[in-house]
Amino acid sequence: MTATAAPSRARRRAMPSPIPREPPVTSATLPFSGCDMVNSRILEWAFKMSCVPRPRKCYLERALKNGRTGMAKGRPREFDAEQALSAALGVFWAKGYEGATMADLSAATGLKPGSIYGAFGSKAGLFGQVVDHYARTVFAYGPQAVEAGSIREVVRRWLKGSVEATTGADTPAGCLMVHGALATGDAASEAKAEVCTRRAAGEVMLTERFADARRSGDLPGTVEPRDAARYVLALTEGMAVQAAYGASRADLERLAELALTRLPWEQETA
Repeated sequence: MTATAAPSRARRRAMPSPIPREPPVTSATLPFSGCDMVNSRILEWAFKMSCVPRPRKCYLERALKNGRTGMAKGRPREFDAEQALSAALGVFWAKGYEGATMADLSAATGLKPGSIYGAFGSKAGLFGQVVDHYARTVFAYGPQAVEAGSIREVVRRWLKGSVEATTGADTPAGCLMVHGALATGDAASEAKAEVCTRRAAGEVMLTERFADARRSGDLPGTVEPRDAARYVLALTEGMAVQAAYGASRADLERLAELALTRLPWEQETA
């Protein structure tokens, strides 16, 4: 019997071993809702309420420093960052996050949808930059108010600034932050988180100012600084809603004066 190199019958019938498969790749993300991701960022924003925007990986913003975007093929176009964000602010403010379409944003900013996506990554990315712009322009009254010498003057300036911001002649009535906080649905969760973080930072800033007032004796020791801050925010947010419903600046100024007649923590004089 001679040896042969031909495969045996058993080997010919054997099934080849399967090639191991690579693990599947998925782009799924874990769900989150509302302000779940806010708490870890509140202090970060609180220390940035001087209205300097936090760093963002935004190609358009970097390119605008050089005067050009350089995003699209062909001849580059020039953009003004502040004008583009101001235009987008007007859209988001008037229509809310969910009501603002890419067509609306494109028409207002003069940027094509592809350029907006290329610069900001998404509609939510653009909204985040708009919130930064809002904080350093419209909400500039907040950081200025807490610099007042007395806590009564802090509250007066805060209320006055809020009335002016929510009834501006060149801006929609109401408040962008209130509109954003009312956004619902999974698609708006990131935008809502942006607004919740900003609002929480404002509350921290105001709370710290009330705490300083209590330490200096300008606020009674029995008053909780956080409660006092939330009281002021409740007033301003309520007035913002009334402004959105059509209340005039004169109407809201009267409400602010009524609130200032005697603040809850002030002792009634004979």
